[in-house]
Amino acid sequence: MATLNIRINDDVKSSAQRVLDEIGLSMTGAISIYLMQIAKTRAIPFRLSADPLAFEPSPELAAIVAETQNNIRLDRNLTAPLGKKELLAHLKGLRK
Repeated sequence: MATLNIRINDDVKSSAQRVLDEIGLSMTGAISIYLMQIAKTRAIPFRLSADPLAFEPSPELAAIVAETQNNIRLDRNLTAPLGKKELLAHLKGLRK
């Protein structure tokens, strides 16, 4: 068994620890999973980009986008777009 010592920003560590606590995973477990994925796939397990707007959607999000695009193409089950205030209220409601 090897030991790995890393230096990380205190805020990043605290934020990550809160998420891991919710998941029920230790920091060591999370980092081990990360390193196992790198070893298994021979790649970083997420897309890296210099473009701050670039991201790779999760499979769930990609499926929702595909379904929405199909509904738009078929002109069905569509509602009026939300305004800025309505969208922000909806997003805040999702965090509860």
